[in-house]
Amino acid sequence: MPDPIGLEALEQQIRHDLEIMAYPAQEWVLPCEGAPEPDILNCAIVGGGQYGMASAFSLARECVPDVRVFDGNPSGREGPWVTFARMDMLRTEKHMTNLDIGFPNLTFRAWYEAQFGRDAWDRMYRIPRVMWMDYLVWYRRILGLPVQNDSKVVDIAPVRDDLLRLTVERSGMEEHVLARTVIVSTGTEGLGPRAVPEQVATLPKELWAHSNEMIDMSGFAGRRIGILGSGASAYDAAISAVDAGAASAQICFRRADMPTQNPRRRMENSGYLAHFPELPDGHRWSYLQHLYSIGQGPPEPTFTKAMSYEKISLHPASPWKRIVLMPDASIRVDTGSTTFEFDYLILATGNRADLASRPELSSIVGDIATWGERYTPPPERADARLDGYPYLGRFGEFTEKEPGTAPWLKRVFNISRGADLSLGPLSSSSSNMKYALPRIVKGVTRQLFLDGADAMLDEIVTQTHDELTEDVIKSDAA
Repeated sequence: MPDPIGLEALEQQIRHDLEIMAYPAQEWVLPCEGAPEPDILNCAIVGGGQYGMASAFSLARECVPDVRVFDGNPSGREGPWVTFARMDMLRTEKHMTNLDIGFPNLTFRAWYEAQFGRDAWDRMYRIPRVMWMDYLVWYRRILGLPVQNDSKVVDIAPVRDDLLRLTVERSGMEEHVLARTVIVSTGTEGLGPRAVPEQVATLPKELWAHSNEMIDMSGFAGRRIGILGSGASAYDAAISAVDAGAASAQICFRRADMPTQNPRRRMENSGYLAHFPELPDGHRWSYLQHLYSIGQGPPEPTFTKAMSYEKISLHPASPWKRIVLMPDASIRVDTGSTTFEFDYLILATGNRADLASRPELSSIVGDIATWGERYTPPPERADARLDGYPYLGRFGEFTEKEPGTAPWLKRVFNISRGADLSLGPLSSSSSNMKYALPRIVKGVTRQLFLDGADAMLDEIVTQTHDELTEDVIKSDAA
C-alpha cells in the first residue's frame, strides 16, 4: 500500500500473522532430567543485538520455552548502532530480510512504510543507522522478547554433560544461571581483542582509541587526527572527527593501493549464504584467506563523502613503524618514508582471533578446537590470522579439541565474528541471518529433542493417544 497505515495498524496485522502461522503450536520440550535446581533455561543467549533477539523469536516460534537473552548494555543500546558505529547508513542492501524470519510484516520495510509510505521507501538508498536501532527497539517490544539488560555474562562453565552454568554480573552483583544450551551472539568483539599495535598501547590512553570504542570527540576542535586502517570504519572515523571540528584527519594504511574490491557482494546469494558451511575445509579457508589478503575498502557512498572533505586525506604505503610521544603531548609517527605529527590516534584495525581473551569463554576455551588445530593449508594459503578462529560444527556449535573430552561443548553455539570461517564470511552479518540463524536454532532444538528422546519414545509406545474415543465409535455405530 503506497500510503502509511501507521504502526498501530501494522502491529495488529503482526499479531494476526503470528496467530495464523502458529503451527505447530504443541509444547514438546521435556524438563531436564535430574536437574539440580528447578529453574533451568532451555537456552541462554549471550548478546541482545539483532542475532540475539532473532534467536529468541525463532526459538519461541519452535515452541521452546524458558529462553532468556543477556546483554551487558542498557535497554536500547544493544549492539554497535548507537554506541561505536559511526556510518550514516547500513552497508548492506535495504531489501535484505533477516530478523523477520519469514514474516513480511516484521521486516524493516514494513515498519518503515507503515510510518512513511511506499514512495519514501523507494527514495531511500540504504537504511539510516540510527533508524535501524529504532526498528530493533520496536521489534523487541512488539514481540515481547525476554531480554535481560545490564547483565554481562562473564563465564560459561559445564556442570555436567547436559548442563551449563552462566555467571552473570548484574548491578554490581554476581548471579548464576543454569542452561541446557547456550548461543554466544557477541558480534565483532566475540572473535577476540581489538587489534592495537604495541607502540600505540604504550601511549597514554587519553591520546588514542580503537574505532570499536565510544570516542568523545567533543575536544577534537583544531586537533590533528591520525587514523590507521583502510576499511570502512577508518573513513567513518575520519568523517566524524572532521564533523567534530578536527583540523585534519589523515587515513594511513600499509597497502600500496587502497582496497577497491568487495567479493562479499557477489556472495550475497542463496547459494553461498545457505551452503557455504557444507564446503570442504580447504574451500572455506581459501575463501576467507583471499578476502583477508585483498582487504575491504569502504562502500562507495562512504568513500565519496570522505573525499568531499578537504580536511581528510589518504596515505597508502604508510605503515606506522615508529611512534614517539613528544614533550608537547603530540605524537610523531614515522612510516619509513614520511613523518606525521598527530594530536590523537584512532585505530580502525579490527579484531584479532583470540578466544582466550573472551571472559565468557574462559572456563571452556581450553577445550575448543580452532582451525589452526584442525586444518593445515597449502603454503601459499597459510595465514596466521585465521588459525585462532573456532572450528565450528554444522550447526555452529563449538567442537572438542580432543574428541570425547568435552561433550557439553556441542551445546554451546557461536554466531559471533568467529563463525565466519566455519559458516561463511557473511554468517554473522545482517545479510546472512536468513540462512545462518535457522542453522543455529536447529542445532538448539535438535539437542533439546535428543535430550528427551528416550522419554518421548516411552510416551509414544506405552501411552494411548486416542483419535477415536469409545463414545465417538458408539455414537457413529448407533
